[in-house]
Amino acid sequence: MTAREGLNLLVYPSPLESAGRLAKLALSLQGSGLFAATEVVGIALPGAPREEGLAPDALLRRVPGASLRSPMGALRILVAWQWRVYRRYRRARVTAVAAQNLFMLPMCHRLARRTGAVLAYNCHELETETIASRGLRQRIQRAIERRYIRRADVVSVVNDSIAQWYRDTYPGLRVEVVTNAPLPSTGRVDLRARLGIPGSALLYVFLGDGALGPRVRLAAERCPNIHWLPPVPPDQVVAHMRGADAALCLIEYSCLSHRLSTPNKMMEGFAAGIPVLCSD
Repeated sequence: MTAREGLNLLVYPSPLESAGRLAKLALSLQGSGLFAATEVVGIALPGAPREEGLAPDALLRRVPGASLRSPMGALRILVAWQWRVYRRYRRARVTAVAAQNLFMLPMCHRLARRTGAVLAYNCHELETETIASRGLRQRIQRAIERRYIRRADVVSVVNDSIAQWYRDTYPGLRVEVVTNAPLPSTGRVDLRARLGIPGSALLYVFLGDGALGPRVRLAAERCPNIHWLPPVPPDQVVAHMRGADAALCLIEYSCLSHRLSTPNKMMEGFAAGIPVLCSD
């Protein structure tokens, strides 16, 4: 089987509601011509489409699973959802499978061995040193990573600082750096005109969604100078940011992963050519 004949799978335990980074990665990999198709595999929750096209031969595929907020949601994802993903693709023509999360490594390793695929471990952050990595959870994370990281054919991280941490922690490990560069974007969205805001007014615009979305929308209802805009496709983010006078990228350095991170919004602000106010 040649690479062009097979599937490229990016496995991430998320509903893929705002899959900007993964969508960019899928489009870039599929555009390389190495794969017949690329699928970002996430969790299907009620009301979400099972398939969502990104481009010809590139899509988001949601497999039924539990929400993290549901009773024993994390355990159900680790066991039942991963088994459904494995069962779906174990007989497929898979060329590459990439664990986009540390807890996906064991299942992706098993799937790669079953299908003969290349195994990639794409670290979105410093996986064992996040704000949630404490106590027993952190010990389990470190044990999984120690067992499987050298079995991956490719290990990639988002910046040189995290790459050096992995090289120091696992001597001899080859680590690739793939920066989370924004997709090329032309044009400029005039946010003040769109929102009907005078040029002299102080304006805060939150673009996108996430865990704090409800709080942001509530603040927007109460404060006339705070506005919320829904997520836009990855190739439109920079054009929207060009409509701002400055970008805010404020990270609380509450863990090593945050301290070594390269936030998306910082890179997007630089690409938009506007000043970026960052945490020191």
